Amino acid sequence: MTVRRTTSLLASAALCAGALALVPSTAGGQAPTCEQPYSPGGFARTYPQAESVPAPADATLVSEPIDSSQAPVDMDGDGTDDTQLVDPFTLDVRITRGDGVLDLDAGGADFTATDGLGDLDGDGRDELGIQIDGGSDPGSYVVPGSTPVGATTVVAAGIRIADGEPLGTFDGSDRLLIVGTDTDVVAASAVMDAGPGGDARGVPVTATAPGRAVTRADLGAGPAVILTVVEDGTRSLVTVLGADVVTLTTAPEPFLASSSGAGAVDVLSGTGGAYVVLSNSQRSGAYAYIWSLERPCGPLLPGAAPPPPATAPPAQPVDAEAAFTG
Repeated sequence: MTVRRTTSLLASAALCAGALALVPSTAGGQAPTCEQPYSPGGFARTYPQAESVPAPADATLVSEPIDSSQAPVDMDGDGTDDTQLVDPFTLDVRITRGDGVLDLDAGGADFTATDGLGDLDGDGRDELGIQIDGGSDPGSYVVPGSTPVGATTVVAAGIRIADGEPLGTFDGSDRLLIVGTDTDVVAASAVMDAGPGGDARGVPVTATAPGRAVTRADLGAGPAVILTVVEDGTRSLVTVLGADVVTLTTAPEPFLASSSGAGAVDVLSGTGGAYVVLSNSQRSGAYAYIWSLERPCGPLLPGAAPPPPATAPPAQPVDAEAAFTG
């Protein structure tokens, strides 16, 4: 896993044009209820209709996608990324560091993956995440950066954690993400307390979100915000893991399933605070949704009119002759 500063097509257009391709959310005249999951403050059919409405003129992108490529690691803390190598035949791990070589026997694994996790214990050295399938010791492990160079095994050097892909948040917070079908958050310090060869599978989950972590956002205060997104066939659900857990839904707006199985999520910052933007697209079109994290139940932009009140649907004409009944 690594974090790369790129943008979705929607966010790129918004930053270049100073406007998001969105229209105010009306949900057919129904005001969104003020409870989680929060409904969008704006919605658009961005392709091919090219609908648009202004967003904060000073909006800037403050998020970056979390992708599945290998994150760097600096286990000896010398300021230079170490080389991570999984032997294509034995699937054992070799980390070439500034202070030497660390060889980790993966126990005859069928699959091995490594990822830098950042410095989880504050000692100036990055920890290494390892996933192993098959062999004698399948599972997920955190190998401390303090592990000395030389030859050892993943089991002896690593700390066993719950199954899933370990991801660092790279924000100095006491959080480790474990990503499987869902994304779980555990206290990194509690994991590290187990020590080499220890078992931290019993460390309590402090927060959870459905789906994989897809986006990381720095809002300037506190730890980074981690976002996940899932689709259930009728709507998308975006979960924001920050100081609190906030859930957003595309309902009751029209839903378009994303060709990738989950849309692209961006976070913008500007006048009025932070905004989450979801873009779902497929060959036939693209939809976009926006929420204000500061005003999930109020107007999308500060000073704008609140959502319209719920109204009854208009009366429909009746195809019949009038008759006097008394």
